[in-house]
Amino acid sequence: MQLSTKKCLLTYTGAIMFAFGFGIMLEGISYKALPSNDLNLNAVVRAVPHWCGMLLLLLGARNFTFGLAQWKYGMNCCGSGACEVVFVNLLALVVSGCAIGMTIWGSFENLKSSTAETIAQKPDFIYLIGIWFMSMICAILALLSMFAGCLPIGSPSEEEDVIEMQQYGHDNPQFSKY
Repeated sequence: MQLSTKKCLLTYTGAIMFAFGFGIMLEGISYKALPSNDLNLNAVVRAVPHWCGMLLLLLGARNFTFGLAQWKYGMNCCGSGACEVVFVNLLALVVSGCAIGMTIWGSFENLKSSTAETIAQKPDFIYLIGIWFMSMICAILALLSMFAGCLPIGSPSEEEDVIEMQQYGHDNPQFSKY
């Protein structure tokens, strides 16, 4: 994998994870505010998606800065920052799984007792679909970023060498190619 590809991948996955973390946080606020049909359900369980969204927002921002970093993350499998990329994305994977699992657990009674006609009328279901979808996308992005963080960086292609020479000529006016 080329360095530019790895940096772009980490930047874009971080930006998307940041946006979905913000969405999960907002959906979690609305989900927490709904009245619960299960009286035994702790209010903390309904607040988990909100906090998972906040954590995914922060982890997405960190992923974004991996791509913008000037030093090379993940030059080989276990050095130069690859462990940090893997750790951050492993945390994002766990947090995404927690958001999915806790929303399922928190509304299991509603889902179990619902029929096809009544499930679409419950506001819980609409929030659950949004939280599940965004959490699944964040989990997939975390896996993709972990995979990219572990791949070694290959040698630059000739095309990148030409671009580097053009940049050198642009940055150094005393350099002339004629």
